[in-house]
Amino acid sequence: MPALKQRGRAALPHALVMALALVAGGVPRTHAEEIHVVTHDTGGSVIARWHEVTNLRVEGTEVRIEGPCMSSCTMYLGLPNTCVSPSASFGFHGPRSGTTGRSLADTSAARLMASHYPPALRNWFLREGQYLQGNHVVTLSGHQLIAMGIRRC
Repeated sequence: MPALKQRGRAALPHALVMALALVAGGVPRTHAEEIHVVTHDTGGSVIARWHEVTNLRVEGTEVRIEGPCMSSCTMYLGLPNTCVSPSASFGFHGPRSGTTGRSLADTSAARLMASHYPPALRNWFLREGQYLQGNHVVTLSGHQLIAMGIRRC
């Protein structure tokens, strides 16, 4: 039975992650040994999440999103081993500075987030979602994301 991976684990140093990705050819293993289950994730730093997503990709870890997944949590959607429960919910808004709260629309942070989405979601996010600020959040259901091409759990 696969082990469950907890979200708070320390990330590998960036250089080591990149070296592992090159050795592995950037392709995850076919049979992941662990399952990362998301049941309630409110988001956080885009850069920290990028490091986590990169580690999960290199390790070939399966990600199962079963509950609320907000903000940077939605970057899991770019992993090939991610599936979503129809009852999961996803909150999207534009990235903002963690220190000043300033909008980071039309920046590398917004493009980084969008690069982790399937084409239909990516197009919407770059056209509209990245500009949502403050308490303006668009919530999509697992059903809606499955219809956009994300694998169902």
